Amino acid sequence: MNRIPLVVLVSGLLSGWPLRAEEPVRIYSGEGIQVRVFFEDEETGEIGGEMTLGGAVLPYTGVADDDGSVEGNLIVGGKSQEFTATTKGDAVTLVTGGKTYRLTAGGKPAPEVAPAPAPGKKTAPAAAMPTMTLKRMELRDVTMGGVVSHTMLIPADWNLAGHVEWSNDGTASWQFNFKITGPNQEKIAALPAITLSYTESKGLKMPAQGTPPPRDLGAWIVELVKKTNQAVSDVRLIDSRRDAAAEAERKALARQLGTNDQGTTTEVHVITIGYRQNGVLMREEMRLMYVRFAPIDNVNIRSQMWTLFTNGIIAAPDADFDRMKPQLIAIAGTVETVPKWWNQMMQVRGQIMQKKAEEAFAEIRRRGEMYDRISDEQFAAWKRWNDQDNEAQRKRIQGIYEVQDYRDRDGSRVELPFHHKHVFSDGQGNYVLTNDYTNKPGAAFEEIQADR
Repeated sequence: MNRIPLVVLVSGLLSGWPLRAEEPVRIYSGEGIQVRVFFEDEETGEIGGEMTLGGAVLPYTGVADDDGSVEGNLIVGGKSQEFTATTKGDAVTLVTGGKTYRLTAGGKPAPEVAPAPAPGKKTAPAAAMPTMTLKRMELRDVTMGGVVSHTMLIPADWNLAGHVEWSNDGTASWQFNFKITGPNQEKIAALPAITLSYTESKGLKMPAQGTPPPRDLGAWIVELVKKTNQAVSDVRLIDSRRDAAAEAERKALARQLGTNDQGTTTEVHVITIGYRQNGVLMREEMRLMYVRFAPIDNVNIRSQMWTLFTNGIIAAPDADFDRMKPQLIAIAGTVETVPKWWNQMMQVRGQIMQKKAEEAFAEIRRRGEMYDRISDEQFAAWKRWNDQDNEAQRKRIQGIYEVQDYRDRDGSRVELPFHHKHVFSDGQGNYVLTNDYTNKPGAAFEEIQADR
């Protein structure tokens, strides 16, 4: 049995920052995809590792059968996606996302190449790094009963506080919630996603509710920190930019996997802020994925949900930030997923999704059985809703044809053009429309008013 830790950050922690992993057991490559096997258990058949597709690293786990075939799941955009693989000698046929890939054994990840110095410019010698003593720390899944889900290495005099938790929004997804702090206020953090919504009415005299998606995310983050973190002062925005390369990779991956995100906007932002904490001037850099979902837009309201995913936060004293940044990224990159937890996590996600589907169809069938059970009150509620919907549609059509309702002398309603200030009726279906009140018709006519 050969078990090697799988070094991945499933929730996208520090996405776009370089990560380091152990050497894979095997590598399969072909047709724009590379599969790396990091651990396998000959007794149980459990297998896991990473797939690289469209520039994105997709963690996976599965179970191998005696004939060498594998069934499992990979994580795409925080969601589980099934895959199957069959082997024949050194050839592998991988099927996932409705596509088939043919791979062969072998291949190594492309080595990193240091950029060449500019012409006429000498390369400064690398600064000597001080000796560092590291300690292994554990992150526990508090929702799963406190089992160890991840480990990571941090300097011996640093502290780690936090855990892994599952969201309660019904998506069956887990996320990091931790903070690592150093003796000089250095910080590495990963926070749960924030989901907010904003609703405004149309024509209804109701105040807007919720938080609108910000147009300037950097400025919005600064104001959020000012309001929610009383331990800091003098908060200011240093830099706010979009990561075009990361956004392009996500779009390419979505196209390859056939993901339907029509109406949803996804942006990757790198925001740097400064502030004063305990008398020390600090600099903090955060990578955020900003998702605005397709709005609900109808005759009565316009409502939109939006989410901020924290892909990673690092901070250090401003004077030392540039020197500390590579070290902070390296520490964050030591996060390792515990295979036992990964296997249970994937299984329970599948069970939750299956159960939700079963419950939904059971409820649909139950409603069919109750088809003939409708009370007078429920029928009246339906009629009110239907009348309101019909009325709204009628108002839209009137706007197109530039007419409106008037209340006639006998109380009936009549549609007439709305371009005149005065409308007169004789009660017999005859009307006079005028902007000159002095040009009133005969005594048989009386002025009628718009029915609002």
